[in-house]
Amino acid sequence: MTGSAKSPSDVMTRSMTAIALIPLVVLVFMGGPLAMVIGLVVGGIMALEVVAVSQNKFASPRGLAIVAVTVIPSAIYAFGGGLAVSPDAIVLAALVLALMLVHGVISRLMLAFLVACIYSLMGILMMDSGVTWLMLTVSAVGSADSFAYFGGRRFGGAKLAPMISPSKTWSGAICGVIGGGVVAAVLGPQLGIALGPAVMMGLVIADLSIGSDLLESWV
Repeated sequence: MTGSAKSPSDVMTRSMTAIALIPLVVLVFMGGPLAMVIGLVVGGIMALEVVAVSQNKFASPRGLAIVAVTVIPSAIYAFGGGLAVSPDAIVLAALVLALMLVHGVISRLMLAFLVACIYSLMGILMMDSGVTWLMLTVSAVGSADSFAYFGGRRFGGAKLAPMISPSKTWSGAICGVIGGGVVAAVLGPQLGIALGPAVMMGLVIADLSIGSDLLESWV
């Protein structure tokens, strides 16, 4: 999402990262318990980032507690069928406990958002067509990032939010949103999603992904 020139090694790093993630995407596409485990692991990594933002140490009791109360409730929701206690109540209790573990409004908001994301992800994967929609979401986000990066490099121009992220440009953001829609248009029908809803979802998801990237940069 930048108009400045980047070194070939930067492009190579992005390309190698994308290639390395292909097996992971394939495993998620296969669905089942393995996809849920991958989702929980990714959620745990995200929780570690919240630990860092809230200025706690990863190996500290508070840091480990944040990760635990973020991931474990979603695991119970996904795999704990037949529980006497509602999984929703467990997630809510964990969210309240997690919010008590971090300081600052921004850290609390990030943690609440993270818990909601992981909980929603587990719910999506439990749906009959959940993996299909997840694949569309992942593809739209990934394509938006790539289109924004290379579009920004190619066209440059006015900065999107220079006070937050100096490298992002309006041209990159526009290319990213268009890229999300285009990839969704191609992939959606292959996944059994009608063209219209697929394109709409691709555009919305791409836009949200760019906004979320700015939000994290601001934090």
